[in-house]
Amino acid sequence: MKLQNTTDYGIRVMCILYNKNSLTIAAEIADELCISYGYLLKVLGCLKEGGMIEAVHGRLGGYRIAENMRNATLYDIIQVMEGKIKLNTCLNDENYCSQETKKKCSVHAVLESTQKKLASTLNEVTLSQLAGAAGN
Repeated sequence: MKLQNTTDYGIRVMCILYNKNSLTIAAEIADELCISYGYLLKVLGCLKEGGMIEAVHGRLGGYRIAENMRNATLYDIIQVMEGKIKLNTCLNDENYCSQETKKKCSVHAVLESTQKKLASTLNEVTLSQLAGAAGN
């Protein structure tokens, strides 16, 4: 599994907004991340659509972390940016299995166990921890 660049930046944006704890303009975030303004808008759009951040329009507007997302985990952010984490197609759809039944497939069992461990590990990492590490 490889995270998309937009996901990496989404995590970094969340850390920035967590630490700022106030309205921040997109140009400032783009400068801090050294990415183009247009690309940042794509990342911000994903985070906003996922309910992770809020946008305030107007002359004094900007972006801020949604209040209910201050306790988000790394898993939460990745899911918003990537969708549900699945290591293999057979874990996406219960009706799909190249072996026709997951009960007979030892690969399925290993991947399913690994996926659960990955989700658990990502759920243990809070935005607070990430933002603290990013701020140092």
